[in-house]
Amino acid sequence: MTTGQIYQEVIRRERNLEYGGEDVEVYPDIPKEIIRRIEACHEKAKSEITVIEYGGTVERRSASGFLGGN
Repeated sequence: MTTGQIYQEVIRRERNLEYGGEDVEVYPDIPKEIIRRIEACHEKAKSEITVIEYGGTVERRSASGFLGGN
């Protein structure tokens, strides 16, 4: 899962009016999408535990959405 994939999905959903015509915001919409994807992977794998490996630079501002989604 990459930042680009997350933003692309959120933009796609906004354009399809899946947010009910509301504005999309970095918080909470980006972390919600990250959590949704993590939960979907967990359910698909039917696992008891899901381990998330976080890569990248924590100090980068663009990575803050991923940290908030954990």
